Amino acid sequence: MADRSPDRQRAPDPHRRVQHHTSTCGDGQRPAGHPPGTAHLTWGNFDTRTPITVWAEVWRTDVNDWSSTIPVRTDASGDYTISLNYDIHSRGTQRWRIAGRFADGGIQYTDEFALIRRSSPTVSQPMVLPTDYGISTFGWFDTRTPITVWGEVWRDGYWSRTAPVSTDSGGDYTLSITYGSGSVGQWRWRVAGLYPDGTIQHTNEFTVRRTRPSTDAA
Repeated sequence: MADRSPDRQRAPDPHRRVQHHTSTCGDGQRPAGHPPGTAHLTWGNFDTRTPITVWAEVWRTDVNDWSSTIPVRTDASGDYTISLNYDIHSRGTQRWRIAGRFADGGIQYTDEFALIRRSSPTVSQPMVLPTDYGISTFGWFDTRTPITVWGEVWRDGYWSRTAPVSTDSGGDYTLSITYGSGSVGQWRWRVAGLYPDGTIQHTNEFTVRRTRPSTDAA
């Protein structure tokens, strides 16, 4: 990663259009956290009919300045994809933006966006259980203050939420798993947590299977 951004001698042109999308999106509205060590891509479009040079910039607190990635080229329509791998193994929130240099030397920037790296949350995976048997799942989210968490069960083509609860200050939680408890079958579950910055993180999916209760021989 370069120490400074490429040439910035020209101010951004307010009449040029730039769009930016990032794979940090969790539910389509809020960004999601990413575990440290995982690769991340961002993509978007600059208003151009010929390829231009674009690069990502990350705000580095150690030098109090923007530092640029290796530049890439858009396609002829201005579409681009860039890897965001600076300090990939560290937890925390990074500030990013994308810059593009046009043929006339003008540079255009996207709005800033955040890339958040958090450890993956954990969840216990319940065993196969008979119907009407009470069960809870428990686990941990990467937080030092209580956050809101809830269960999600896949039903009728969408994720349906349970009533929310709060973790403790260390991120530990316990959730009751009650949907479908009176029926034989299996259900896909996951647990979601909402952080104060608006990001949502999900656990891995797990399956809850309900069987008919065994009966004692007469």
